[in-house]
Amino acid sequence: CSSDLITHIISSTKVARKLIENKNFDLRFDWSIFFSFAKAAQLSNGTIQILDFGGAAGIYFDLFKSTFECSRLNWVIIEGNEFVTKLSNEQMSENIEVYSQLNPVRDKFKTFDMVILNSVLQYLVKPLDIIKEILQFQPKVIHIGKTPMSKDRLISGLQFSKLESHGPCHIPLANN
Repeated sequence: CSSDLITHIISSTKVARKLIENKNFDLRFDWSIFFSFAKAAQLSNGTIQILDFGGAAGIYFDLFKSTFECSRLNWVIIEGNEFVTKLSNEQMSENIEVYSQLNPVRDKFKTFDMVILNSVLQYLVKPLDIIKEILQFQPKVIHIGKTPMSKDRLISGLQFSKLESHGPCHIPLANN
């Protein structure tokens, strides 16, 4: 991902975060994510662990936190190396951890209540391999949103964004 685009996404997330905190925001997100959040909250024991694959700067963390009550929320974001480097300079919630690989995530977390794959699979080189890796965490809820799919046959291709210099981010598999 281009450095300018990452900076823009982080900046936009800061603005959205303030709007969410003040309960003064125009919800432009896919409503289906709230149903997935509700199911994860219902199935949890008060502590919720969420893996947000391709979660950018963590805007879904803010939406979840502002909507659902839980005693403990652990939010793990997997992003590309450049994104993780930029986020390391940002002040994030103590409940958010950001990684560029699945290996350290697997070392620390054995399971997740929910996995979010929102508008990310089409940018990955090997999306089915990523899904297989994620299923090893035995999530109770998997939210796949904004993702083109085919019911009748397996179609796999790499989608390149039309945004200048914003191609797919490489996220290494845990066993590579």
